[in-house]
Amino acid sequence: MSRWLPLFLLLMLVSQAFAAPVDLGAVPVGKSPVASTPATEADVLAAMLQGGDTFVDALPIGAVPFSDTGTTVGYTDDYDNDCSSGVPGTAPDVVYAFTAPATGTYSISLCGSEFDSKLYVFDDQLSLLACNDDYDLGATGGDPCYQDARLDNFPATSGQVYYLVIDGFSGAAGPYTIQVDASTACDVPTPAGIIQEGEPALATGQVDSYNCGCTCDGAFGVLVLEADPTGQVVVDFVQGWRDFGTRDRDWFRFTAGAGGTVHVTLESEVASIAGVYSNATCASLPTPTMLVVGSCTPGSVDVAVTPGAEFYIQTVTEQVFPPLGLVPASYDAVLTVSGLATGVPVSPTSWGEVKGMYR
Repeated sequence: MSRWLPLFLLLMLVSQAFAAPVDLGAVPVGKSPVASTPATEADVLAAMLQGGDTFVDALPIGAVPFSDTGTTVGYTDDYDNDCSSGVPGTAPDVVYAFTAPATGTYSISLCGSEFDSKLYVFDDQLSLLACNDDYDLGATGGDPCYQDARLDNFPATSGQVYYLVIDGFSGAAGPYTIQVDASTACDVPTPAGIIQEGEPALATGQVDSYNCGCTCDGAFGVLVLEADPTGQVVVDFVQGWRDFGTRDRDWFRFTAGAGGTVHVTLESEVASIAGVYSNATCASLPTPTMLVVGSCTPGSVDVAVTPGAEFYIQTVTEQVFPPLGLVPASYDAVLTVSGLATGVPVSPTSWGEVKGMYR
């Protein structure tokens, strides 16, 4: 039941009590009439709070789909996490206890709330498992997720209790809408016999020095890939984040076939971008042909390339921060490129060699 209903009923009772006339004639002899004390805003808010202020009295969620509305106004600021924004918060928060009905993944959304919301998930040991501030950084006013938090594909175990904390950015508070639904886990399988990127596992504080192109912390590096006899390359690689706002970028070099057109397909477990460059010099990168794909939603693009010319593809996740808000975070992706020349040797290429090709 929405917590707006108790507030409405309370306000109705208070207004009726204030409106009732005082019958002084009914006061017993020798007694003075007792003046009524008007209900304060704190009294109204105290009556409205139906639990959910802390983990101890968290509001239960035992079945999905689940939806509820309420407000964080009047609650206490018990918990805070900046969700990588770097801004500490003082906003009040509301807590729900979600008991996962089945092992799987779930979507937890505050989209449609009327303030700049944040969302955290803790396990029953009070360890932070996920955190989100703005689900869609590109959303604008009027968008249902504008300045709202949401977590997609949160993994949960049947019978396990998870605490969902509804909070606000900085000191923001107000009416919220929460929706919890089962979701389909995104999994990009690795086809047998394809090329493996071979990048070391992502780690916080790690120096990116592997096929990182113009974004390398060290020397420029690009992975040169050889087509199979049909003129195609299929490479399995990792996308993700080492640190907050530090995305892993991957660069690959190919040689175009005689047809003058290459076909590029990208599939990833997170929304991603591929940029196809006709050549690559970090001082003046050309405008790429862009391919943007959603989570587990493959996309393709045809690109005109000079026959026999070398070209580059850079891939990166679309979101600046990881979906669950914690790092390091790694996700699988598969890149398929056809229309390539065959018989090109596979070898790592230094930035010096790349610069020499364009002098």
